[in-house]
Amino acid sequence: MRSGCLIMGIGYSERPRAVRWKKAKDIAKTWLYTIPASAITAIVIYAIARVIVG
Repeated sequence: MRSGCLIMGIGYSERPRAVRWKKAKDIAKTWLYTIPASAITAIVIYAIARVIVG
């Protein structure tokens, strides 16, 4: 994922019209779902671990 963004950034700096903006939009949408989902997952796992460990 990160390498795709780096490649698009390099492409944009050289030829902005050559960048596939739909793909960039798809990546941004994916981030909007995965980052909060991973945070919520971490919170839930932490809460369960605190209950088990004490």
